[in-house]
Amino acid sequence: MVMFVAARPLFTLMGREEFGVASSPPFYILLIGLFFNILAFIPHSSITAKGRTDIFAKLYWVELAIYAVAVYFLISWFGIIGAAAAWSLRVILDALVIIWFSKRVTQVSFRFFNHFTSLLIGFLLLLPAALFAFFYDNFSLWLIVLVPLSVGLYSILIWKTFVEPTERIWIKSRIDYLLIFYRKYLFTPKEDT
Repeated sequence: MVMFVAARPLFTLMGREEFGVASSPPFYILLIGLFFNILAFIPHSSITAKGRTDIFAKLYWVELAIYAVAVYFLISWFGIIGAAAAWSLRVILDALVIIWFSKRVTQVSFRFFNHFTSLLIGFLLLLPAALFAFFYDNFSLWLIVLVPLSVGLYSILIWKTFVEPTERIWIKSRIDYLLIFYRKYLFTPKEDT
């Protein structure tokens, strides 16, 4: 969501207004594919750990054929937005197939949809800032308030719903350790020798 909101201002800063306007829509489409690519990371790793990398070789050959056709037509019809759409469609297909294969090959169930309500609530918490940036103004000062508020509420939801109690204890102990380190070494006055 932060990347979605910050894309146009950063592209405008890097180039000009025209560059920011033209490059933002393809970037938004690429972010959708990136989301699915992130979802497939653990299933991909579980297949690799099982030693079944042959699945990826076969899958990527099939994907290459589909992707080549999709790229040709989507770029012909939509230009740069078509190229971004072709990549995102390939990544979405890849993620769905890898998740399916992972469940079959490793017999490990990934609980993406067991918490569907929480995922939906998380999506809805992040949506207002993205919609505000997309439809109203990426350069609005309201985003300075809206983005941290959305991310904060989303973080609380993730902490309460998806982080296991043992993981919470471990995370809190790491934070305590870092705070002690910073207090001891960074904020303690040094003695003159």
